Amino acid sequence: MDKELQFAADTADMEDLFAEGCCCTQAVLRLFLDRQDRENPELVEAAAGLCGGLFTGNICGAISGAALAMSMTDRRYARVAVPELIQWFENEYGSVMCSVLSGENGVNRPTFCHAAATATYGKMIELMEKHGFLPEALQ
Repeated sequence: MDKELQFAADTADMEDLFAEGCCCTQAVLRLFLDRQDRENPELVEAAAGLCGGLFTGNICGAISGAALAMSMTDRRYARVAVPELIQWFENEYGSVMCSVLSGENGVNRPTFCHAAATATYGKMIELMEKHGFLPEALQ
């Protein structure tokens, strides 16, 4: 599938995950698992503890979800790819802080967070491919 079609499919599926009640962390992680026909409900539920920047507005949950996905695939490569992801995110959005990105009282969440989670998922896949640890089911 070409990148534009894949991004459109990821966007639609990400919206479905948010509609189901997933936060950014869970949505990125679930999309990663779903694309491989894998399930790990306990991990996805535990990832809720990272929602909303650890419930304090700290680091964006989309980054946390991507870090979990990369680490569960290969922690050695994730040690290189996660910092690259964070740098990309900060360059792209100006901050990694959920409280800054989502706005006062989360006013930007319905628009910004959904788009940022989808873009972060795409960048995660790109970095996993670049560093040679993209799961076969996603190639």
